[in-house]
Amino acid sequence: MSRSAEVVSTGFEKPASKYLEWSSDEKCFKFWNKSTSSNEFIPLPLRLVLLRDCNVIKGWNDKSQSGIYSNEVKMLGKDILEVKSFKGGLIAKGLYKDIKDAVQSAGGRYHKSLYFANAETGEVINITIKGASANSWIDFMKEIGSKWLSNEICINDFKEDKKGRVSFSTPVFSIGSTIADPKKFDAIYDDFVKKIDKAHFVDEQDEELEDEFNEISDDDLGF
Repeated sequence: MSRSAEVVSTGFEKPASKYLEWSSDEKCFKFWNKSTSSNEFIPLPLRLVLLRDCNVIKGWNDKSQSGIYSNEVKMLGKDILEVKSFKGGLIAKGLYKDIKDAVQSAGGRYHKSLYFANAETGEVINITIKGASANSWIDFMKEIGSKWLSNEICINDFKEDKKGRVSFSTPVFSIGSTIADPKKFDAIYDDFVKKIDKAHFVDEQDEELEDEFNEISDDDLGF
């Protein structure tokens, strides 16, 4: 199997070693380290090889006082999302365009969930982005077309912006060098796929995962 076969949507759980989000204040990525109970920051630049591009819903539900999550899907216009809160159960199920209002009213927000292999080490990581960062990624992918199959994706810099009185930063994506050893990353992709669980949802009773979720900050203020 090769990465070019990555065309279907499959439910999966924890196939990455680190789950990163953008820290607007620090202008880099961060992840929650359970062993130290603190955030760790990943400085730029990053050289990455794309494995899978997904869409997911995350957020916070005031009514149940718990996090919102969903299955990850490849195509928002064709794949069914099932959105839940950890303590409140089902919020909505359907195509994103049909459930968007209900999801947003409950506190859910659309995110991009991106799986990469580090171009230097081969480590598989997940990057979850929303708002302006997600829009930047979508525009970037439209611009590069299928070049991601043969080229690295780099995050060398960030962009500072402002909405009203609020200043924030977003990562800047660029196309990098040709992938030096494609077979190596096809093998990494194969191993990644083997870790994908057939179930669409994480265990609702997974208290460890919920604790991790509750540590995720919202310091980009949704932009």
